[in-house]
Amino acid sequence: MALGSLEDTDAAIQRVSAALKRSVREIEQGRAQASDVVGQLRQQLHQVVSELHELQKSSRASLDARKDDLDEFSIALFGRTMAGKSTLMEILTNGNGNSIGKGAQRTTRDVRAYRWKGLKVTDVPGVAAFEGAEDEELAYEAATKADLVLFLITDDAPQPAEAECLARVRALGKPVLGICNVKVALDDDDDLLLFLRKPEKPFDSRRLNDIVGQFHAFADRYTPGYRVWFVYTHLRSRYLSRQDG
Repeated sequence: MALGSLEDTDAAIQRVSAALKRSVREIEQGRAQASDVVGQLRQQLHQVVSELHELQKSSRASLDARKDDLDEFSIALFGRTMAGKSTLMEILTNGNGNSIGKGAQRTTRDVRAYRWKGLKVTDVPGVAAFEGAEDEELAYEAATKADLVLFLITDDAPQPAEAECLARVRALGKPVLGICNVKVALDDDDDLLLFLRKPEKPFDSRRLNDIVGQFHAFADRYTPGYRVWFVYTHLRSRYLSRQDG
């Protein structure tokens, strides 16, 4: 279907180009003093046709790239910096943790993909980051090729910029599943003991529902009434549970 549409567009460009050239010739033949006008029209015609051909070439290249992925189901991990995307990637790939951020740095600066039995999981740069426009474009480009987008937020206050990014993902026409990553520190003994005393506390449904409700309130500014279904999880504990010791 897409290839047929591109072929129809090719034919339409040729028809429009031919019609414009005929119009220019008629003006040139009918007005002896129209050389300047004709010159301008010719220049504009050349520019318009060139832009149409470049757009067509880009669309065809994009279609060819997607044809290579037809045998895979592709998932893109989306969310702001330090939301847990790399941790989720490590869980899915049984990684050693080298890609997981240790602080406030922007960890993933490129697009990383993992393939397993027809499943492709893509970890993209964080969105909604200060001076992160270039990273965001990489992320959205990866999302255009995904069959499903996993959109991660955290339980430490959602941001309006995140909801704006979600709206842009939705504009791509992709199905979206939300993940609310509970961020409780577990990496030293004291933190672990505190967690084990009341492990259910961070997962209080009322608190998490309120947080997701705040996110939906932000999202209503861009996509009123649309709701993403969110799963609550603690990605760090899931990752640590598979490590020795």
